[in-house]
Amino acid sequence: MIIPVLCFVLLAGCASTADQTEQNLPVENETTEQENTAAPTQDEQQSTSTSGPDCYGPEIHPVGQSIADQFEDYTDYDQVMVWFCNGAQFDDILTALQTEVLSGISVDDLLEMLDSGQTWNQIWVEIGLTEE
Repeated sequence: MIIPVLCFVLLAGCASTADQTEQNLPVENETTEQENTAAPTQDEQQSTSTSGPDCYGPEIHPVGQSIADQFEDYTDYDQVMVWFCNGAQFDDILTALQTEVLSGISVDDLLEMLDSGQTWNQIWVEIGLTEE
């Protein structure tokens, strides 16, 4: 008889504690609404933005600068870093610039073709620089 009474007392105590805990919690919808309407901070905006040339940080990237110097008639450092920050590898940027010089097709178009899954060999065949 003692065991059922102890179980009842323990269960009643747990329910009472749970009720008190729920009363002390903030209302979930109010917190979520406040968080959703708050404007992102400048740090949050910068961490998600990749369209600018500053994803590398304030330092000048030596490879990016070298590419810009080598192709100064076609691009500048900021543009090289925009391509890099948007996901292009430096070797692909360099290859795209070299291909633009030979073909006249823009680096943006060439990198888009590469992003679509084509290889450089496929791109060169498609634009008429090489044969299969």
